[in-house]
Amino acid sequence: MAELPSGWMNTKLKEFIKLGGGSVDPSKFPDETFELYSVPSFADGQPEILRGSEIGSTKQAVQEGDVLLCKIVPHINRVWKVGPLSGMRQIASSEWIVYRDHGCDPEYLRLLLSEPLFREKFLTTVSGVGGSLMRAQPKRVAELDVPIAPLAEQARIVAKLASLLRRVIDAREDLARVPKLVDMAKAQILSAAVSGELTAGWRHSKKLPKPMQTVLGNHVTDTSYGTSAKSSPSGSTPVLRMGNIQDGKLDWTALVFTSDSTEIEKYALSAGDVLFNRTNSPALVGKSAYFDGSRVAIFAGYLIRVRCDETLNPKYLTFCLNSPQGREYSRKVKTDGVSQSNINAKKLQTYPLRLPSLREQAEIVRRLESALYKLACLGENHSSAIVELDNLEQQILAKAFRGELVPQDPSDEPASTLLARMKAEREGVKPTVPGRLPKTRKATADTHAPRKPRIAAMSKTRSDDDVWHKPYLKNLLVLEELIDGIDLSSELGIEPSGTREPEEFAQALFKKSELEIADFYKQLTWEIEAGHIVDDDGKLRAA
Repeated sequence: MAELPSGWMNTKLKEFIKLGGGSVDPSKFPDETFELYSVPSFADGQPEILRGSEIGSTKQAVQEGDVLLCKIVPHINRVWKVGPLSGMRQIASSEWIVYRDHGCDPEYLRLLLSEPLFREKFLTTVSGVGGSLMRAQPKRVAELDVPIAPLAEQARIVAKLASLLRRVIDAREDLARVPKLVDMAKAQILSAAVSGELTAGWRHSKKLPKPMQTVLGNHVTDTSYGTSAKSSPSGSTPVLRMGNIQDGKLDWTALVFTSDSTEIEKYALSAGDVLFNRTNSPALVGKSAYFDGSRVAIFAGYLIRVRCDETLNPKYLTFCLNSPQGREYSRKVKTDGVSQSNINAKKLQTYPLRLPSLREQAEIVRRLESALYKLACLGENHSSAIVELDNLEQQILAKAFRGELVPQDPSDEPASTLLARMKAEREGVKPTVPGRLPKTRKATADTHAPRKPRIAAMSKTRSDDDVWHKPYLKNLLVLEELIDGIDLSSELGIEPSGTREPEEFAQALFKKSELEIADFYKQLTWEIEAGHIVDDDGKLRAA
């Protein structure tokens, strides 16, 4: 591992993981509206807003600033930060590993868990039988090392990344428009070719005759349907189907085959044949492709084979059928069935054809092929640019968490101090509600006062069946009617003092719980997070 900058420190993710309970069963609150951080809603960029009756399983309680790391394949690259509280209880799917009280800038931690080096290590923790059953193992994830920068530098890194990654997002949005622009340019070029605009000046300079208006049937020798025999994944000869016609060309990657010699002889394709897709959805009917004879093949029944006579260039015909004008004709004459549309050979023969001389047809084909090749190159460059942009994003993240993106400030509090402070807070008793019990004063060597009798050891622990992941303290609140302000002075051995202070509610609840103080505050924290108990300015009441 590369040496970290001064002030940085490596630590394990288990230092940040959310411990203890925090589960919520929304079905028990059917009329309550929840803010659900589900794994699918990550793609929408915002949590789902659902009523408890619409949520089918127990969830985790989460809160603002929690960082969520998805542990399920194929969404294992998802990292999310819980947003500000909006008045609804925030919950999350159990497929997230939750990091809370991490002491870091939440956005720093989110970006850190998206960084390529961490992702590489994270994927080594995945196991399972395959597919969606593959999951990262939280115990192994907890042992992964991550680099922590000083808190002040974290803020600088987050700000710099926000600026750089915004540019990446803008560039990605610009690139997303390229395919649509390419399609528009292709349609305009084909339309110009079919209407005569592409070679009008050239034809005039060459003193060629004007194109004639005719129909396709006058210039073909054959329009026939393909084989209806069954094909198989293996055999001697490919059977071309509608799916093999892609963007005016034949796609040979998804083939079926036949070895039937009779079918092969009857439906064999020859160089110069044009294949026309006669049936499917309205958007697909009419798409066509040119067969160049580079390999032996036959064609299936959903296609029509068109063979041109000596007056019609088959490549020119293919461009005409795929042009906006050709596709519009197909939409007009198609017959719509229950599940798909259809054009028969008779209707295809009535296709209105603008037919220039063979010389002009050849020039149109040459110009179209040149222009479409350039557009295809633009499409390939677009794909490469997306890959390069993804690589750039990963390089920026990697550089940020090597400490190379922003300069270090020697006056920053080092990460070691931050981590030490977090450790001390975890190991000490840290109540999350007012009403901390008074600390016991330690006896010194010169103390001669008689010791007070020791309080009997508490009889329960959080591992008990009626405590662990149960609303144990809530039930005590209800039973003792603490929320109604019943006077418990006699039970507590104190003098009545009128209205109870919040501290007295916590003390009374602690006494009734029979839990050790550490277990009591852990259980109380969990029940508040899970929504069983409400902390109303220090006064505890059952939800």
